[in-house]
Amino acid sequence: MKIIVLGKNGQVAQSLQDCIKSEVEIESIFLSRDDFSINSSDILSLVEKHRPNFIINCCAYTDVEGAEDDFENAYRVNALLLKYIGEASKKFNIPVIHFSTDYVFDGMKKESYIPSDQKNPLSVYGQTKSDGEDFLLNETEKAWILRTSWVYSPYGKNFFKTMYKLLRTRKRLTVISDQIGSPTAAHDLANAVLSIIKEPASYPYGVHHISGAGETSWFGFACEIQKNMRTNDILSSTMLEEITTEHYLTKAKRPLNSRLSADIFKLKSWKDSLAEVFKHYKEEENI
Repeated sequence: MKIIVLGKNGQVAQSLQDCIKSEVEIESIFLSRDDFSINSSDILSLVEKHRPNFIINCCAYTDVEGAEDDFENAYRVNALLLKYIGEASKKFNIPVIHFSTDYVFDGMKKESYIPSDQKNPLSVYGQTKSDGEDFLLNETEKAWILRTSWVYSPYGKNFFKTMYKLLRTRKRLTVISDQIGSPTAAHDLANAVLSIIKEPASYPYGVHHISGAGETSWFGFACEIQKNMRTNDILSSTMLEEITTEHYLTKAKRPLNSRLSADIFKLKSWKDSLAEVFKHYKEEENI
């Protein structure tokens, strides 16, 4: 089996590289944004050259704030790329696994979002990711779109790594408490990808929601990170204080409710996954 993974420097892609090290039957090609151009002919040529069994797209413009002033690049990566991937999928009959986001919703719903709920993104990032979903579904019937939320890992830039650093250096830290969601470990998402490519018939094509079980706020997430630090004998005397979204000004609007109701994948508790990621990150840092 051969897979092509676009966006090799992303959190999920790097986690996937970890997961497939022992999967000898999987031949993998990981490509960064520098390895291909975002246009129809280049994507078609790339897929024709390698003829993989699956195309896995982990490539995304994830700078939510930056996207507000950089619509063109965000649209190219988050939307147009999916149109071209969809064209290649249809032409060569190759299924696609793509990751999307809770930010396609406005966060006004009181309950958790289900895949069929009406989209209404509040930001450029959310809008371009929503457009990418539509492009992909319009071009090919063989696509799994996995919407997820609050992804973290030992790789790249994410809330977990930011808090880990600040909780060792700051005396006081304010964290938003009125945005609710489900932290999701990139490693769990990578394992979901493995499940799909090993038994694709078990997972229907279409839009699905996948996130860590349970829910919390960004403040609650920060508190759990600090709890893990203390459990692992890492000093953190930072005083954590709650603030609301209205007191934390940003260019991009965020949904207050980012909870996703999982359908085909049931992940373990986000707290359990955090403890596992924390242990790995602690070892990597050689603390």
